[in-house]
Amino acid sequence: MEKFIKICQITEIKDKPNKIYIDEFDMEVAVFYVNGNYYVVDNVCPHQHRSILCDGFIDEGFVYCPAHSWEFDLKTGKRKNGNKGINSYEVMIKDGFLYAKIIPKKFNW
Repeated sequence: MEKFIKICQITEIKDKPNKIYIDEFDMEVAVFYVNGNYYVVDNVCPHQHRSILCDGFIDEGFVYCPAHSWEFDLKTGKRKNGNKGINSYEVMIKDGFLYAKIIPKKFNW
């Protein structure tokens, strides 16, 4: 079930991107503050399944993976060519905290 999860205090992410581990879903997200907006996306790049997107650089609303420059729209998670990339989560700010509507991953193995 999708629900808003408390991610961090907003003061923690104004200066630099952060990676945040969410125990409840056993996953890591990257948190960005860009041009007055907060974004929460998967931190794992699907190219090599490495947890490094929080270390990527931002340009025109895209985060670029530092390993091979795959790009992902911070709003949608999609690649520039429109292909699916990563999950981008709806955010909410309440009482000085950033929340994200997390979609738990379901594996069929």
